[in-house]
Amino acid sequence: MICGLFNVSMIKRALEASFILLLALSACTNEPKKIQLFADVKNLNRELAEIVEILYTDSAKLKAKVNAPVVVRVTMGESYTEMPKGLQARFFDSREQQNAFLKADYGKRFTLSQMMEVRGRVLVVNEKGDSLNTEKLVWYENQDRLYTDQPVRIKTKDEIIYGDGLESNQDFSRYRILNVKGVVSLK
Repeated sequence: MICGLFNVSMIKRALEASFILLLALSACTNEPKKIQLFADVKNLNRELAEIVEILYTDSAKLKAKVNAPVVVRVTMGESYTEMPKGLQARFFDSREQQNAFLKADYGKRFTLSQMMEVRGRVLVVNEKGDSLNTEKLVWYENQDRLYTDQPVRIKTKDEIIYGDGLESNQDFSRYRILNVKGVVSLK
């Protein structure tokens, strides 16, 4: 009789273990795309985050705030942070008051050079309401400077200026168009 109970107890434990194993295995998937993602060496040094806010400070003072729906950080080679689904950036003065706004469809920030390149329907608006439209813009964080060699359109309350290339301070309050193509008066 003891042998019979022992066998039933062992069978019961084996069935329980089998059930747990089957449950664990059924929770796993073998989707080739997901497996490849983990097996691909280049993805080992990638971090993905959604709905991200990045704060840039200098001497404990807020310099800029960047929001992005998706951020990919790559730490292999020259590390960079990519914002493939667009971004919005707010720039702040020494009193931490917002003085400019930037929006773009794509962004990439290079960690060592502290430079961010934005592309696709780039819009910059300063505190006076002047706006810049271009397809590519580079923000040099250490120099508090914006630059592009692409066509630009600047709209102020009095005129629209078209040109190629632009250099500006970070808050877009002082700028220079490198090659003015035309000016349209709005008065």
